[in-house]
Amino acid sequence: MSKPKSKSSAPASASLCDTDNDSVCFSSDNVIMLIERITANFTTSFNLCVDKIVTAIEKKLDHRLDCQSSEIFELNKKVESLERQNKALESSNTQLNDRINHMNTKMESLISSMDDLDQYSRNTNLLLHGVPMIPSQDGREPNLTQHVVGILNSNMGLSIQESEITTVHRIGKPQTISSALSSASHQGASLTRPAPPFR
Repeated sequence: MSKPKSKSSAPASASLCDTDNDSVCFSSDNVIMLIERITANFTTSFNLCVDKIVTAIEKKLDHRLDCQSSEIFELNKKVESLERQNKALESSNTQLNDRINHMNTKMESLISSMDDLDQYSRNTNLLLHGVPMIPSQDGREPNLTQHVVGILNSNMGLSIQESEITTVHRIGKPQTISSALSSASHQGASLTRPAPPFR
């Protein structure tokens, strides 16, 4: 008698099932598909997150660039304003230097004119050296003008009147007298004659 044939065993790709009625059977293909779906969903979510992050960073960078562009624009305006002010100051400085140079030229001319006038005013001055002091009780010389007129007339051969002498005073050393004549004619005459010793 032949032996009864045994039941064929389940194939390798058989489904794995639970014994419960509510259980779900998973084959290897279903598992692979599930993994692929999960991977695709994860990749999509990840890409969305990356896109959001990149978009946020770009917005922040754009905002910063806008702010920096505005600051650069304002700085450029300030620089242009300062350059205009600098040019104006340079022009004003040049004008002031020109005025100062003009005033210096005028001042030098005025000084030269004053020197000429001073020199001209001294043309009538005479210096008498070695004139002794005239003693007096109060220490002041009595009628110094009369004394100078007498010295000039007697020693220089002149005929000067007291009214022709405007000022008489001693300067420097006590024996030096400065006298100013009202006319340069007597001075010229006195300079053309040798002066004898005072009497």
